Amino acid sequence: MRKIRVGYSAESITDASMVIANEKGYFKNRGLNAEMLPLKSGKEVRLAMTAGQIDVGTGTFTNFMAAIAEGAPADLCFCETRRKNK
Repeated sequence: MRKIRVGYSAESITDASMVIANEKGYFKNRGLNAEMLPLKSGKEVRLAMTAGQIDVGTGTFTNFMAAIAEGAPADLCFCETRRKNK
């Protein structure tokens, strides 16, 4: 099983999906042993990714682009969340 370090913002409710996915075994089902690393903010996730301290990170598109500008070798996986209009 391949070990990966997953950084996520502990302040963001939307990042809870990564923790839930890990708890439900979605990473293990794909052969990944995910070490979940809660970080203070999206900026902290970006800095950890740029420093090579995490393999996967969550965050805004702005933080992702800043990480690339700072030299992080990164691929983009984008997910959009919508809510129904009332």
